[in-house]
This record gives sequence, structure tokens and C-alpha cells, in this order.
Amino acid sequence: MNVNNPIEKPLRADAARNRARLLEAAAATLKTNAKAGVDEIARRAGVGMGTLYRHFPNRDALVWALYSQEVDALDVAADQLLAALPPDEALGKWMQRLVDFITAKRGLAAAVLAVFNLDAYPVDTAEARVHGAAGRLLDAGVAAGTIRPGVTQADLLRAVSALCRDTDAPNGIERSRTLVTVFFDGLKTPVR
Repeated sequence: MNVNNPIEKPLRADAARNRARLLEAAAATLKTNAKAGVDEIARRAGVGMGTLYRHFPNRDALVWALYSQEVDALDVAADQLLAALPPDEALGKWMQRLVDFITAKRGLAAAVLAVFNLDAYPVDTAEARVHGAAGRLLDAGVAAGTIRPGVTQADLLRAVSALCRDTDAPNGIERSRTLVTVFFDGLKTPVR
């Protein structure tokens, strides 16, 4: 499969379950062992190597699919939150999801970075989707008058990423969540 121009037929239910199991196993395995091989991932997913290779032609394709799945979820969450909540609340909840995304990405950092160095994967497109989601949320908050104008999506993403630097430390994720909440409170328009 060409990841730059995927033309995929809908998967049968059993194939979809196997693909989901492989992605779940890859996430769990690569967070603890970034150099784990596909055989270990297949074993953890409870599928054979043939099943793994039917879905992912190589390890890089599996890592990219995992990263893309996380980007998709973050992008979709922005629109779902905007549809369900006032813009400032949607932004605050999305920023907490961003903490989860960054934490997962840091756990997979070595594997993801190896794929990022390959020309076959549209990294710029994935990053643009995260920036776009952040921008939609910020714009909605500014338009509603609940978020300060002038903060760019790049500013937001850099700040949250910096606040998530120590997620591997004891209670690191909880501290990052607290710091992101404080940062979010600073983004809100002062109440008069």
C-alpha cells in the first residue's frame, strides 16, 4: 500500500479487528521497547506474521499507521468538542487530549523519529492537521470572546509540548496536566 495515496477497500470485520489489535499491541510494545520487532508485536496481538504483513508491509508502515491514528483522533476530537461545548471549554479539553497525544508520542519517540526521517511518509500533512485542529479551536474561542487573541496554534503547541517535557518522571503526566490547565487559564479572556 502506498501511504501517500492509499486506496483501501473496506476491511471485513475480522480483518478490522486484527488491524486494531495490531495497532493496540504496537502502541503498548513500542512504548516500552522502541526497537521491538514486528514478531513481538504480532505475538502480543495474538496474530500471525502473515496477518501483520497483510495490513502493514513493514515495521515503518505499522509505526506510521499508529502515529496517523493518533493524529486522526486528535483532529476529529477538535471538531467533536467544538460541536458539544462552548469554544473555551472545547479548547481546554482538547489541550488535555494533546497531553495524552504528546505522552504517547514521547513513549514512541524513537520509533516515530525513525519513520519521520523517511521520505515515504507525509509527516508535514500530519503536523498540519494538528496545527489546523489547534487553530480551529483558538479561532472559535477568539470569535466567542473567551480566548485572548494573538496566540497562534504554533505558540499553543510549543507551550503544551514544553509543559509535557517531564512526563516520564513520577507523577509527570499529572504535573503536566496541571501546568497545561494553568496555561489554559492564562489563555482565557479576563472576566470583567
